[in-house]
Amino acid sequence: MNDSELAAVKKLLTDERLSHTMGVVKMAKELAIRYGADEAKAEKAAWYHDIFRRQSEAFFSFLPKSGMNAEEYPNLNLLHGPLAAKYLELVLGEQDDEVLNAVCYHTTARAGMGKLEKILFIADKCEEGRSYPGVESLRELAETDLDGCVLAILKNSMEHLKQKGVAPDVLSREAIEYLSGEEYNG
Repeated sequence: MNDSELAAVKKLLTDERLSHTMGVVKMAKELAIRYGADEAKAEKAAWYHDIFRRQSEAFFSFLPKSGMNAEEYPNLNLLHGPLAAKYLELVLGEQDDEVLNAVCYHTTARAGMGKLEKILFIADKCEEGRSYPGVESLRELAETDLDGCVLAILKNSMEHLKQKGVAPDVLSREAIEYLSGEEYNG
């Protein structure tokens, strides 16, 4: 990314989100190198993945321009990835499907994810600034097994949502079934 792109991204992020994003960039690049993915694409996707994470003025300003329908997302948090991908496409002219899909599905995952999608999904959940029970073992698993790590993260997330009484996203459920080869009954 060039300096002007980086400056534009930083304007869309809070200080806390910038710190997280920098951790995601670092881990995504490391995983891209480890697994033979395009490092530049991993970096770009990581920089843009959370530009709409908080429902800020920028979020609500771009939403009507995106052509996306917020009512399709009962949890607005799940909209920030698809909206960021749409911003990349419509405003910045990004045409690379690997980058767009990685940004779009970094929160929910999906069945049939590509390598870059898995890398960003893992980096977002496991970057060095994250601190939650089990994150160290997930980081270790990320070093040897992308699919296994994605599946473990998804199962942990489903358990967390279940404890909170929140229904899981259908894409996450389908990703678990795809990766495990079994119907998910969580």
